[in-house]
Amino acid sequence: MTDPPNDETPSRPMPRLTFTRTAQLHSVAQAQASLITASQLAQLGMSTSTTSGRSRAGGMWTRVLPSVHLITGGAPDAFQRDVAALLYCGDDAVLTGFSALRYHGLVLSSGEDFRAAELVHILLPHARRAASKGFVLAERTRQMPETAQTSTDPPLRIASVARAVADAARHCRDRGDVQALVAEATRRGLTRAEDIEDVLNQAPRQGSAHLRYAVSYALAGAWSGPEGDLLELMRATGLPEPLLNRPLILPNGRVLAIPDAWLDDVGLAIEVDSQRHHASHLDLERTTRRNAAYAREGVHVLTLTPRQIRTEPEGTAMAIAEAHRAAARSPRPDVRATDPVIRNPEASTGVRWAG
Repeated sequence: MTDPPNDETPSRPMPRLTFTRTAQLHSVAQAQASLITASQLAQLGMSTSTTSGRSRAGGMWTRVLPSVHLITGGAPDAFQRDVAALLYCGDDAVLTGFSALRYHGLVLSSGEDFRAAELVHILLPHARRAASKGFVLAERTRQMPETAQTSTDPPLRIASVARAVADAARHCRDRGDVQALVAEATRRGLTRAEDIEDVLNQAPRQGSAHLRYAVSYALAGAWSGPEGDLLELMRATGLPEPLLNRPLILPNGRVLAIPDAWLDDVGLAIEVDSQRHHASHLDLERTTRRNAAYAREGVHVLTLTPRQIRTEPEGTAMAIAEAHRAAARSPRPDVRATDPVIRNPEASTGVRWAG
């Protein structure tokens, strides 16, 4: 019996490299997180057929992006994706958006509404023509940002915090997420609201509405989306402008508390407490101690929830006005508001998203 005909194309032998070229190749790739580009391979004298043979199915390498190869094979990790995106886009490419913010210490937590967070966000000079491809979101700009370098090996070019926040915000669909992002970056002292405002003033207005809203409230001291909503609501009541997140100092110099909002004329504190805030027994105990401290010093306190502010604006406004009238009927407590505090950048591990 004769064997049936074999219609499969015979596999071609894997092209071999000389010892010298192999050493050179690994030296270049080692400095780039095991990645190498087609142009670098050509400079080493490697033919296109050799590169294709090593990157096609069953080969030793992985083609990560057009003309970018991972010589260790397998799937790239998050850092290698960032390196590959910069190699693909060229020497003047810069990481921005959430891709850059990860290196500045702002990391997405659960609940984000940002599809592009899974992409590597790259800025290019406007004259360049590199296109978005695979996991790369490439955007051209006439305003290339100030850059910093990561402490990674190899170091990466990343946009400033203010520019990265602005670029990330343009791709967020939810206003509360943008408010949370701006608030976290500014209250941790990673950037100033004024710096983000400067970026805004140099950029096109299209797609910037959520960010402009968030920056306006960050400039007023809001640390979260619900606090921004509260400030907007209170401004509509005609009451005096509240102070946001200002430490209250007792006559002995001790800090009493840092209320979310403070009406200084009557000594009224307003706190925005969410169910998420009271997720643990310890959180509930802290809130109870805080309210007891207010009571000892004669400070009137009104507690609201983000949901009340968002879904019951008229009723919430009436509650604030009534609390203000009640506080006005009592002697003003002997406390004073001082300058806002800046949180330690190491004090938080991720952005608190609005809920």
